Amino acid sequence: MAKPGKLETNVEIKSHADRFHEFFAQTPYEICNISPDKVPSHKLLEGEWGKVGCVFLWNYIEDGKATFSKELTEAIDDETHSVTFTVLEGNPLDRYKSFKITLQVSPKSGDIDNIADEGSVVHLVLQYEKLNDSVPDPHLQLQLAVILVKETDNFLNQA
Repeated sequence: MAKPGKLETNVEIKSHADRFHEFFAQTPYEICNISPDKVPSHKLLEGEWGKVGCVFLWNYIEDGKATFSKELTEAIDDETHSVTFTVLEGNPLDRYKSFKITLQVSPKSGDIDNIADEGSVVHLVLQYEKLNDSVPDPHLQLQLAVILVKETDNFLNQA
């Protein structure tokens, strides 16, 4: 029987922590406009964007293949600048019993109220439970998340 696992990484970005957090907490659907080659479409299924309990469907490209993921916005914490999404249905659950993605962004200075534009660090966490021991860790999913963080950062710094 497979045990729960966790993959984590940090991504340095130029964006202010507040602005980056607001993007993923309130308007994650905009990722389709930023990275249409990786996330071509989305659909709101229940609730309201930017609210805990929101359920949405992503169509995205993973390892060159069209995939989908129905996700729940499980938590939004404006104080710690974190957002957690839980996969309810879709391709990740072909390999994992459970799959959760958390993004937490912190200013490089450590001071959330610091107005200086020193950039931020996004801490990405994938928590999962494999269906069996032969299932690989979700490195492809983590790599995609890192790419989307970087492309979002580039977009936010052009606006």
